[in-house]
Amino acid sequence: MARLTKKQEKSVLDGLTLMDDVFFTMCFDGSAEYASVMLSVLLCRDDLTVTEATTQKWIEGADKHSVKLDIYARDREGIREIIR
Repeated sequence: MARLTKKQEKSVLDGLTLMDDVFFTMCFDGSAEYASVMLSVLLCRDDLTVTEATTQKWIEGADKHSVKLDIYARDREGIREIIR
């Protein structure tokens, strides 16, 4: 497989956003610190503490519904938030 040139790599990276699933996963999987900064900016909240950043975590529901979670956080009062 041919290696991309630096210019081609830059072009690919310039086209990525955090809405791209693969890019989001690479940026935040396992990084509670980065996820915390992102949530603070996007949600305009400084009261969330990220407790886990595990992207693409599937949870099977008892009622046959499943959900894919990315970030677990708690607010000031300790109420758990799940951000998808």
